[in-house]
Amino acid sequence: MRSKLLANAWGATSNFHEFGFGLAAVDGDLYAVLSVCILAGAKSCPEQTMDRGKVLRVSLATGAVEVVAEGLRTPNGVDASPTGELFVTDNQGAWLPHNAVGNSPTQPVVLRHGPHAGQLLFGDVYNGGLKRAVLERVAGRWQGAAFHFSGGLRAPV
Repeated sequence: MRSKLLANAWGATSNFHEFGFGLAAVDGDLYAVLSVCILAGAKSCPEQTMDRGKVLRVSLATGAVEVVAEGLRTPNGVDASPTGELFVTDNQGAWLPHNAVGNSPTQPVVLRHGPHAGQLLFGDVYNGGLKRAVLERVAGRWQGAAFHFSGGLRAPV
């Protein structure tokens, strides 16, 4: 089977940290996140590739690429709720208490079945284990709590 290029309308350098994550599918589009350039020692590069630190929407029909969110440092994953809302984890962002719950949160997974349906699970590269986020909309804005869901996993999840 031959692969087919859908889109490649974003820049990249040889920096070890300019990775991309995704893809979440919503209504005929794919969503991906692109991490920024980081230097050894975890400092951000003084010059950044223009398309980094963003959430991109790629049309499956046309391959067109559109930026739908920006200002992220290290978005480590994206998933969509059953109603099409996107959830993105970001390294050292304001959402999670740094080092208490997350340091480098990984791919979020929206739970669709079971007693925790509608909640998020994600791992952490630094802390290990699984974390669980309970979210709700209040006055049109998402808010909630995140806490350790499992322990004993010493490797990144």
